[in-house]
Amino acid sequence: MWLEDRARPVASALAILEANCRRRRVVSRFLAYAPATVWAALLLFLGGRSDVPTADTPLPLDKAAHFLLYGLLGVLATWGWQQAGRRPHLLLPLILAVAVGAADELHQRGVARRSPEFVDWVADTAGVITGCWLVLRMSKETGNAD
Repeated sequence: MWLEDRARPVASALAILEANCRRRRVVSRFLAYAPATVWAALLLFLGGRSDVPTADTPLPLDKAAHFLLYGLLGVLATWGWQQAGRRPHLLLPLILAVAVGAADELHQRGVARRSPEFVDWVADTAGVITGCWLVLRMSKETGNAD
């Protein structure tokens, strides 16, 4: 009885510490994805603008821009996944990144002087996948991968 009474406060303190550690891990996982989330919000903001500058050229510069901008989203999402302890499965952040591209294209249906294009979404998707691949490749080469 005497020992049980003395052990209860210690057990309570340990439970509180464990809960705090769990909470910190969850917060740090969310924060790991913050750069990708901010970049995705910026992409959606830009996609909703009707005054985005374009170049009058036969070259597909807009597709290259989609590829590069969403490639950075792929880099940030994969980096966040690595910083979050590789949780959840890598497919979830990548699917969300590709969904941002789809949402952007669908949103452009209602934006003056903008039009949704399937090929833009393909460039977005290719950029996300390439950005992910680059991060995984670089982390493998530097020995940071499992």
